[in-house]
Amino acid sequence: MVLATAVASSMALNDGYLSRWMGELAPSIDGLSLLDISLPGTHDSLTYDLSARISDGANDLPTAVSWLLHEFTPFLLPRASEFTQGQAISQWLNVTAQLQNGVRFLDFRTMYSAGPDRGSLGPHDWYGLHMLESNSKALVYLEQIRDWMQDHPTEIVTIWISRHGEACKKGGEQYPNVTPEVKQAFWARIKDLFGGLLYDRSSSLGRLNETTIGKMVAAGQRFVVYAADHAEFTASDSRAYDACTALFNELPSRGRNVDAMPELLTNIRDVFVRAPSERALHKAADQLYLVSLAGDSPPKVMSRALIIDYLPNLVPIGQRAAARACASALHIPGYPTNSTADVWCPSTLLDVEQLRNYYFQAVLEDTAAGDPESLPLLQPPGAIYLDALDVHGTIRTGAQRGGTDGRTDGRTTSVNGALSGEASSSSGNASDVASGDMPASISRILERFDHTFVGRGADDAAGVAANESRASSGADGAEGNVAAAAIVGNGTARNYSTAGYSYVDTLLYFNARVGCASTGRNSADCAPLLRALAARRALRPMMKWDDPAHGRLASWP
Repeated sequence: MVLATAVASSMALNDGYLSRWMGELAPSIDGLSLLDISLPGTHDSLTYDLSARISDGANDLPTAVSWLLHEFTPFLLPRASEFTQGQAISQWLNVTAQLQNGVRFLDFRTMYSAGPDRGSLGPHDWYGLHMLESNSKALVYLEQIRDWMQDHPTEIVTIWISRHGEACKKGGEQYPNVTPEVKQAFWARIKDLFGGLLYDRSSSLGRLNETTIGKMVAAGQRFVVYAADHAEFTASDSRAYDACTALFNELPSRGRNVDAMPELLTNIRDVFVRAPSERALHKAADQLYLVSLAGDSPPKVMSRALIIDYLPNLVPIGQRAAARACASALHIPGYPTNSTADVWCPSTLLDVEQLRNYYFQAVLEDTAAGDPESLPLLQPPGAIYLDALDVHGTIRTGAQRGGTDGRTDGRTTSVNGALSGEASSSSGNASDVASGDMPASISRILERFDHTFVGRGADDAAGVAANESRASSGADGAEGNVAAAAIVGNGTARNYSTAGYSYVDTLLYFNARVGCASTGRNSADCAPLLRALAARRALRPMMKWDDPAHGRLASWP
């Protein structure tokens, strides 16, 4: 009991424990399987190091188009690459820092491509991918993961290798124009790199649902790989799981985005209500139950951001109107304000994702509700992956864009002429000036863009509506939260610009509760551990404040 208290106290005070949390929680989770707990993860984990070069195997583009863009964009459309970077970067911590800050699931997207410093006919290798390719080869990031794991012998890391987060595409649909021989040569390099760290389900450990975390660590098999295109990529190697059959990836943001926040939060809450039964169901099938809490920029927001950032001198009036149209497209009450002051447009993916984090942190917070030595009504899935991870295992919820070293983030466009060079007396609602001030040619472009992409999103929303009818009633009434949320009305926005929520600590608190609630756990040993984790969560609690100028409201939706 004294030892447990001392260990727990050191965890509460020593921030370095996030780098070894599995070892620190071993007394409570060693007897569980990896599929019993919830792994903190990152989405598009390598995007912190994207080059400005579109991959010649870019996702979401026909192969011939990506080949041409890789070849000519740096010379003909250099600013297009800058804009694409803003829409592609979703992390700013490097992969080692992510692991140091508690992440144990990595979304590793890669493609065989010419390098960022070579033309499309140049030598090819595997690079990180999110439309753009990474500055370094994929093996460099894998080496960094291996080195970190060697320095942290109690930690298990899970990785999903794919081109664009699609588990079941195979052959040329997964990796266009890449032969099985090239794929398997890369897999051979991965096997050489990780060696005995690779989890082998054909070994005496068996399947993940048949072994414990303690046995995995003791055997040294601590690197779990889920590979898309498993048969061609690994030649059906037992040292990797087939992502198509062993990974269940749920996407609550599909069909609902930050421009439909109430519906999006309903979707996310529904996932967490169902998580206990879903996790048990997928564990029985030896599947990791993975949920994405990430998304992308709504097309209407992205198109207006393009005007604001890259066409200011060509369409100054349209730029001013685009800022208000960008803001109004999010459908947040009171945003943008009726003031003629500057209008903030979340013009990059990070801006959008930090806004998303601000609102869905409340669902994560509900997983910490109730009696610490029992399990809450809302529970997280087997792994979560999301955007905008910050230091201390937090997710950024404030409006200052992560990685900007203190600069004001987002694109702020003045409606009084500071950037457009023209004065304006307009103080109307965003809907009043959404397109009226734009030249007809720009309006037509945006209308075509909205019809092509926004219309498709509406169809997607209708297609998933039938799956969104499960009620989440009862979840809102949970009581007894150990670290009370701070709801701050009429707060000064700059005081919260770099605010973050304790994402990793919240999942660790849940994991400890799972372990402590399992058969034979000693509550006397668990109590100090849970108190220490609750104290850590309280250092970076959920905070909501009123900053309508940046789309953040304390009591909405």
